[in-house]
Amino acid sequence: TFNLWDNELSFVEDLLEKDVRNNSAWNQRYFAIFYNPTKPSEEFLKKEVEYGISKIKLAPNNISPWNYIKGIIAKSNIEITVLEELCKTYSQSDTISPHALGCLVDIYEDHVKRGLTDKKELGIKTCILLAEKHDTIRK
Repeated sequence: TFNLWDNELSFVEDLLEKDVRNNSAWNQRYFAIFYNPTKPSEEFLKKEVEYGISKIKLAPNNISPWNYIKGIIAKSNIEITVLEELCKTYSQSDTISPHALGCLVDIYEDHVKRGLTDKKELGIKTCILLAEKHDTIRK
């Protein structure tokens, strides 16, 4: 074939270095990983989660890397709980991210599904916090 996929990730990485908020570049990165004829390994996907986390730290209120990571988690064996500490950091800092709070809701839901019912109340409180203060548009 034409080796069209060979440079795609580095191209997209350059785009994200220029503008971490470039949602189209995030979508292209996801496409390049999951629609490439060569399927990604779990180890590669773990590195991609770390890559996404590094970009969240640059712009915690940018929804694109949050969604990117959630997309990777949905297509892998990586558990969403890998984001718990990051989410707690950005839900208690000076820069509260509604995306971190939303991710915490997903994490608490995951905990409850696994039988950790003590997290249910935290999930409800986080939903209320989002609805009343940090993400009122989605109330």
